[in-house]
Amino acid sequence: MSNAVRLSSKLAKDEEVNGLDSIAEELVAAPSDQVFFAFAWITAPTVNKDKAHGTNVPTVFIKRIEPLGTMDSVPQHIVDLAAALQERRTGNAALPFGAVEVIEGRAPSGDGDDWDTGEEGPEL
Repeated sequence: MSNAVRLSSKLAKDEEVNGLDSIAEELVAAPSDQVFFAFAWITAPTVNKDKAHGTNVPTVFIKRIEPLGTMDSVPQHIVDLAAALQERRTGNAALPFGAVEVIEGRAPSGDGDDWDTGEEGPEL
């Protein structure tokens, strides 16, 4: 869990901006580990003070969300854009597109196929 940002659990009721409602049945039918991709528009109207760490912690609200589908159905130009954005943000090679978490001590090498431990990476 992030110590820097919190995520509100509230979603807009209006189906014009809450695209998740349109895939509710697909989400129910999908395996629990199935990952979906979506574009999200966010705001951070609330900021709380974390006295223990001396930091300000914004709470992010999803104002609009548009699902694209399962990870294997995302168009290649979106995959490429996501990689470029991650590389710009981190200064590192992008994680493989299907990776949703980094296992400590197992960073991707950058080519999307092998991991720095010499073992195969997670099933994508």
